[in-house]
Amino acid sequence: TMADQSVCVGVNGQFTGSGTPAALNPYYSTNMGVILVETNSGLALGISPGTATITYTDNHGCTTTANATVNANPTIADGEVCIGNTITMSGTGTPASSNPYISMNTGLATVTNSGVVTGISSGNTTIKYTDNHGCMAIAALAVHSLPVVLGLEVCIGESKSMGYVGVPAASNAFVSSNPSVATVTITGLVTGISAGSANITFTDNHGCTATAVVTVNSGPTVNIAGTDASCTSDDNKIVIGQSATLTAVGGPFTTIFWNNNLGSGSPKTVTPLGTTTYTVTVGDSHGCTATANIQISVIP
Repeated sequence: TMADQSVCVGVNGQFTGSGTPAALNPYYSTNMGVILVETNSGLALGISPGTATITYTDNHGCTTTANATVNANPTIADGEVCIGNTITMSGTGTPASSNPYISMNTGLATVTNSGVVTGISSGNTTIKYTDNHGCMAIAALAVHSLPVVLGLEVCIGESKSMGYVGVPAASNAFVSSNPSVATVTITGLVTGISAGSANITFTDNHGCTATAVVTVNSGPTVNIAGTDASCTSDDNKIVIGQSATLTAVGGPFTTIFWNNNLGSGSPKTVTPLGTTTYTVTVGDSHGCTATANIQISVIP
């Protein structure tokens, strides 16, 4: 007697007949295009999917046969995943009932019995898939590090470039969660639109993402209050030779700077010889700025 055997393409099997084998070529395959058998030992090798008959002859010249089935190997596509993310890798055919998917390095990636892969740390490994015939396939798996993107603050109307680590995706590398607060270009240039905050998501060339918060500050508001020391009833008018006091109103301000060589600080006393426009530029703790103007008219 001799038992039937099932093997996979490229995998060895062993046929063993009972009793003492014939002295010469006891084993024979009826289809060597499907399965080869070593005629003296019964060691077989699957060549292509299909079936064949293996004939065994003992030392008395008596023969028996066994069925040989060669199963096609499954396939599974290579994959890539980001650290902390998951993908599903699916092998062809019917998965084995126990441990159909195995990660060859669980320090880099784990995999469930349904093929869900989780990236653990960056590097390259393989996933082994086994079908219900015991045939196997191997897929390469790349686990990518997450990119880095840095949050920032901008003022309304101001633009700044985001700092990031990684190679940007070919399209939509930067996306704002709230374009009414902050917009972002494909190169990561952020522009403040209105006061508030928005999340900027950065996607790298592997599809891995990182998110940072952009805060848009409204900036200061400023007005100039003018007080004259002359006899006019209009604080924006002085009699020639008299003075006016200019005060930056609003704040709090971290910087105050005037034109016309007045320097910094507030208030300022001016004695123009003719009608003059004064401009003050103020800054707040976020680095945002604002300006205001006042014209002091001089009466002869």
